[in-house]
Amino acid sequence: METEAKYRLAHEAQLDVVAALTSLGDYQLQSGPTEDQHNIYFDSVDRRLQHARYSLRRRIMAHTA
Repeated sequence: METEAKYRLAHEAQLDVVAALTSLGDYQLQSGPTEDQHNIYFDSVDRRLQHARYSLRRRIMAHTA
């Protein structure tokens, strides 16, 4: 299981600033391998998860160099 945080940048130029970071708080950042992903999202017909701001995803990954 993973916990994911998403942030919306106010301006596209901020992407370069974020991409250049080498640390975030106590965490050291480094580039990782490229991943090919196929994601399938699930929800009820009445979109209960979406309305509660949750998501349920099955991720299938094939690692590439």
